Amino acid sequence: MHGFIYIEFEKFALNHLSYKAWEEILAENNLQDRQYSPVAIYPDSEMKNLLSSISGRIQLPQEQILELFGMHIVPDLMKVYQAYIKPEWHTLDLLEHAESTIHFAVRKSTTGAAPPILEVVKSRHNEIVIRYVSERKMVEFGVGIIKGLAHFFNEADNISVELQKNEAEGSSKIIVRQLF
Repeated sequence: MHGFIYIEFEKFALNHLSYKAWEEILAENNLQDRQYSPVAIYPDSEMKNLLSSISGRIQLPQEQILELFGMHIVPDLMKVYQAYIKPEWHTLDLLEHAESTIHFAVRKSTTGAAPPILEVVKSRHNEIVIRYVSERKMVEFGVGIIKGLAHFFNEADNISVELQKNEAEGSSKIIVRQLF
């Protein structure tokens, strides 16, 4: 997983935990000496372990933490990938083009980077269906990003997000609708 995600996860964690508790979680996972570079790739297992530890500490399910983290990361994602986002885009537009712009750039710029594959279909003028494919099984992170984008574009009251998980297939569907 991309180091940028780990750096952002620490920021997120420190919004929910004391610095001492975060340090304890790092030590529990033998990561107290780990320094994450935003452009390097690190084992997914480290994120899964950190997520599990935080879930236990703050007593929230991992899926809920992933969604909250997705919402949290959006402002920094928008800064980092601003060059790939057209000024006239809004939530649905960005989601429709994320795979061909942002994910393409991530894969091209960082050897070994593996963002989820997003197969996006515009099913109606106000609706897209995203088939989310990733071995990481962190689709709730994507749902959080979508909700965070809706907030970023001041469309939170106008966007609905429905998750249809299919763990057996290793993919899920996210249906995003513009309500009015």
